[in-house]
Parts: sequence; structure tokens; C-alpha cells
Amino acid sequence: MKLVKWLSSDRWYQRDSTDGKVFFMVIPEDIDDMYRAIKDFNMPDPIDQFNYDKYTFFVFEKNPLYVKRAKAEARKKKRIMTAP
Repeated sequence: MKLVKWLSSDRWYQRDSTDGKVFFMVIPEDIDDMYRAIKDFNMPDPIDQFNYDKYTFFVFEKNPLYVKRAKAEARKKKRIMTAP
């Protein structure tokens, strides 16, 4: 998925543009790309998702371009001991 700035202010894509909720409006043929982008860019999950007309809206708590998904705790490696 690529970020398209069609008819929008460049300021909307800056880190400090908002401290509130952000949404992405996605056309049906790009839904799979949106899910893949969320995973590939390690974005947080949307807090809401709904359809309006032909669009699907993905709502995020904060701008997901600058907020990363919390990393899962790394598992401790087991130490394997062998007898001499």
C-alpha cells in the first residue's frame, strides 16, 4: 500500500499534525493492501472500522504512521545442558 496525498495538505502527514484520532478511507479493491500495510509497517490495530457508501474507514487512536505496535515480550531462550 502506498500513501496517496491526493488533494490533501502535506501537513496532514507530519508527525505533529494531530494528537487525536486519524482515519484512512479505503476503496474496496485496496482493503487487502490496507491489512497488509498495517502488518508490514507494524502499525497499531485500528480502534474502529466501518463502511460508508463504497468506502471502508479505518480509525486509529493516533496517527499510525508514527505509532508502532507494541512488541510482544521476547521469550527467554531455554538453556540446554548436555551431559559430558
